[in-house]
Amino acid sequence: MNKRNVAAYIRLQEAETRLFNWWEERHPETTWVTEMLGYHVEDNTDLWIAELGEKIAAMGGHLELIAVFGNETLTLLREPGPPDA
Repeated sequence: MNKRNVAAYIRLQEAETRLFNWWEERHPETTWVTEMLGYHVEDNTDLWIAELGEKIAAMGGHLELIAVFGNETLTLLREPGPPDA
């Protein structure tokens, strides 16, 4: 794995940790979502954004990848995507 991939994976783990902490603050009881969030997305998958989106969907939300240009934004990706994707 090259340095760029390692750095991206570290950012992904940090994002999952922030998500886990956010959920635990709001739902301190152990739930299947809490348990699911405790497992990081595998570093050997090209589908890590989709996997993270699935976790967020299980929590009742969705994941968006947004490009920001000054005061303008552009949604590039939304996960989970369409049901037939």
